[in-house]
Amino acid sequence: MQMPAMDGETLGGLIKADPSLKATDLIMMTSLAQRGDARRLESVGFAGYLVKPVRQDHLQDVLSLTLGRKAGPARDAEARIVTRHTVAEARAHHKRILLVEDNPMNQFVATKILEKIGYHPDVAAHGKDALTALRNAPYDVVLMDCQMPEMDGFEATRRIRLGEAGERHITIPIIAMTARAMQGDRDRCLEAGMNDYLSKPIDSSLLAKALERWLARSAGDSSHKSAGEPEGKAPGLAPPGPTVPVFDRAALSDRLMGDENLIEKIVGVFLEDIPRQIEALKGHVTGGDTEGVQRQAHTIKGAAANVGGEALRSVAFELEKTSRARDMEQVKTLVPQLEAGFEQLRQAMRRVASGE
Repeated sequence: MQMPAMDGETLGGLIKADPSLKATDLIMMTSLAQRGDARRLESVGFAGYLVKPVRQDHLQDVLSLTLGRKAGPARDAEARIVTRHTVAEARAHHKRILLVEDNPMNQFVATKILEKIGYHPDVAAHGKDALTALRNAPYDVVLMDCQMPEMDGFEATRRIRLGEAGERHITIPIIAMTARAMQGDRDRCLEAGMNDYLSKPIDSSLLAKALERWLARSAGDSSHKSAGEPEGKAPGLAPPGPTVPVFDRAALSDRLMGDENLIEKIVGVFLEDIPRQIEALKGHVTGGDTEGVQRQAHTIKGAAANVGGEALRSVAFELEKTSRARDMEQVKTLVPQLEAGFEQLRQAMRRVASGE
């Protein structure tokens, strides 16, 4: 773009105005990217647009897509300029992702986020299902929840690395997803054989970067451990303090890329599902089942975090810790707080929805 005497955009315009040269495909490379550049350069006649420093794989893919369009039997005159986002969409269309997650609410949210960034995952409910899915079909990457019934993510990862999901998947990139985000979790994930680490609730931009990074690596180049600190590592979710918001609508919107229809759907699923989850938890309390209480509190915590219900997440977090310590008397005192926290969150969501 920046050259002495004549810049790249001017040169491109002159090439496209010359009848003997206008069929030449042009790809702009610039270190001064600004919003609207791609559309303006498209109107000049550029076929591709890359921001410097240019990655080798991005350059290769932009060249391939540009030349592929030109070689087609009937090049689409309406085809948009090829950018790194076009490349990501093209890659996503051909990549198979296995999402391993037991919580239906988390499955729904993660699937919708993945669809928003261009992927269409298959879902496994726990580690055993994941091993079966991997044996039956080739996948490019696994998003692995850590805490699940039947078989957790750590055990499933160890078995994948041992070849129990087939030789082709021994080195498949596995990205851990954990709601605990406690000290040492990252090391435990890497020791189990996972490649990267994301904290829940999943941030869409961090997820997109992690997928782009690992999908760009061939299976032969993918080691069992990330080099250094993974870029996808989100800040840890420490227990919220007493002033946390009942409903952090802004955080929810950020995670879902401002998609109001998707936000409405996810809030609706949450409000319908959590009363059932609370009743199940109360059943475990009545039966004196501390492990059941712990699992149920973990599920509620994750769902609340997904929708920005920070105060409810705080109570669920305390319930999870207390049940792990087998303090059933303290658990019983926290259950009414959990119910009250959910009611507060429901009212806050309704007020936001009605514009109050």
